[in-house]
Amino acid sequence: SCAPALDTARGRRIAQEREVRARTSMENATPSKVAHQLSTPQGFRPTKYVVLSYKTLDAFAQRLVEADPERFTTYPTKWGRFEDSGMDHIIVGGFSPVNRVMRSHVLFLADFNS
Repeated sequence: SCAPALDTARGRRIAQEREVRARTSMENATPSKVAHQLSTPQGFRPTKYVVLSYKTLDAFAQRLVEADPERFTTYPTKWGRFEDSGMDHIIVGGFSPVNRVMRSHVLFLADFNS
């Protein structure tokens, strides 16, 4: 079938175009501009993400926001345990008093070592 070959060729062409745009604009580049150019094809609006993270990845989530505040927004999540049962007590930010997560693309940063 030709479709996978065309998709692969198209993918390489898009990657090459992104690389050329990044190289030609490096004189005035900032980390957020480079990240934006490399991740968003020309003519498309960048996808905006709500970043939710486990406490060990909060600093990484904040760096994403600092690198491109127009694309990334983070809300604090409280991680704890109920005293009586020992069960997890997790309060995910961005839902109250106004639900800012609804109809959003969500990037959840998990730590499977903790």
